[in-house]
Amino acid sequence: LSDISKEYPDKVLYKNVNLNILKDSKVCIVGENGSGKSTLLKILTGQESVTTGDVFINKKAKISFIEQETVFENEKISIIDYLKGKTGLSDDFVEAAIDTLYNNEPEFRDKRIFMLSGGEKKRLEIFANILSETDLLIIDEPSTYMDDYSRTTIANMLMEYEGAVILVTHDKVLLKKINFETYDIRDKKIRPKE
Repeated sequence: LSDISKEYPDKVLYKNVNLNILKDSKVCIVGENGSGKSTLLKILTGQESVTTGDVFINKKAKISFIEQETVFENEKISIIDYLKGKTGLSDDFVEAAIDTLYNNEPEFRDKRIFMLSGGEKKRLEIFANILSETDLLIIDEPSTYMDDYSRTTIANMLMEYEGAVILVTHDKVLLKKINFETYDIRDKKIRPKE
């Protein structure tokens, strides 16, 4: 982001902001409600435009945007079929991945997506995108419906992920589990949090 500003008729979110995300950056964005965190993610994914400034994104980068609400095209499909279809990986690999993802509870191999809790669905969504060889994961509030096991699993996945991550969260427990560079949206600026 090069000198970007985002303004609405009744509100200025940020002015003259610069931000570089490298291929292995791990960044967390925090700020008060209404400060423009989700808007920033939508700018990065091209869903929102900036008022002034320039947004440069590597055209070769494969980007996945994981929004707050988890939506699957077909929730009647089994977890294993969903992961195989999304990633193209072998049955053995996908079965082992499901065991890791769901604490070695074998019944998850045959479960259908609609049978999962909110936290279980979010784990599956993030994991599927990691396995899909993305270069950048952009994640908006992943832990809204999560228990501690889900938080820990997601934190471990994100820390081990080799690509870049931009994460928006209010979740202080999740923030403690990850070692990301944190930026604060405050006073119309985006600054490294002290």
